[in-house]
Amino acid sequence: MSTFSPAPLDVLQQAVERLYLAFSGYPLSSVEGCPCCVSVADKKQVTHRALRELTEDDLGRYAGKAMTTWGTVDDFKHFLPRLFELTAAFRAPYYEYLVFDKLAYGCWRTWPLAETEAIEQYFRALWNVVLVSEAWHFHDYFEAVTGIYPRFEELLQQWEVSPAPAAWARLSDEVYEHSRAIFQNKYFNRPFLISVPLSQAFRAWVMSQPVRDKLFEAFCQCSDKDIAEKMGVAYDLIDYELKYPG
Repeated sequence: MSTFSPAPLDVLQQAVERLYLAFSGYPLSSVEGCPCCVSVADKKQVTHRALRELTEDDLGRYAGKAMTTWGTVDDFKHFLPRLFELTAAFRAPYYEYLVFDKLAYGCWRTWPLAETEAIEQYFRALWNVVLVSEAWHFHDYFEAVTGIYPRFEELLQQWEVSPAPAAWARLSDEVYEHSRAIFQNKYFNRPFLISVPLSQAFRAWVMSQPVRDKLFEAFCQCSDKDIAEKMGVAYDLIDYELKYPG
């Protein structure tokens, strides 16, 4: 994991601890699965250590099969704190968006309030860390979080008020690398998620005056020549799209 200021990581760790508390009422069961898909060895892999000691290798196969061919919603709730803890540490047991998409499969918005609030707190805390993560982590985690968090505009608001230069470097990366997808409203088009509304909302936000002003300010203050150059190109791409849409 990259080096961050202590505050975002501390807040994220507190959110993880809240997950452990909120889901502490779901003890480990036999974790039964489809006999064609889940072997005795598979079940042993997720039960041979205490929950907090399970690794991404221990949980990888389970994470991909949870609730579909392996275990119940309550079983998933038992493992959820550790799954999300590992994912927050950029050690996702499976593709990070699939780990989070399991929430939708389990109809998480219908769960008890203490559980849904703990999950939302976790995502807000994770988002503040993702905003200043390394570029190779950011894009995947950005799509994973926005694909499940119910209020996309809140995440954009957090981004917009971020004072961290890295947050604006990440925006320039996204515009620089994915401008065609952004401006054609095809940005959120990874496997299992094709969301035109999210793409439209992101495009509108990127092209808004406050965001352009923040990006320009970050460009002017950036001391890294390579990053500044990318910020400048990103700003010009947005400006060009405003002048010549489509």
